[in-house]
Amino acid sequence: MGNYQIQCTACGQVYPDTGSNECPDRHAALQRTVYAAERLHCADLPGMMRFYNWLPIHHTPAVTAGPVTYKSEVLATPANWQPGDKLVVPALKSKAEMDKRLSEGYECKDWYLCFKKI
Repeated sequence: MGNYQIQCTACGQVYPDTGSNECPDRHAALQRTVYAAERLHCADLPGMMRFYNWLPIHHTPAVTAGPVTYKSEVLATPANWQPGDKLVVPALKSKAEMDKRLSEGYECKDWYLCFKKI
């Protein structure tokens, strides 16, 4: 944990993480993380905390549960989806399916991307 430093890609200077994401010499360049360990070792913790020694954190949060994910077989929400917006439906397998969807009120941007208001 916290076993890393930040390096400016413009000047190469290595400095501690202060949270500013800016080179101390104020170079307008990408800052990259330089880890002390060269290999990733996973901890016996749930979810993302398995990788806590490579996360930019200085303590291990008390985590009792990991992330929960579900595979959608029917609908999906696009990025920035809000309640009332259209949902993404599974990709089509044929032109006949596309014709059927269009007659049922689906909005299709292309054969692989169709939306429906629920």
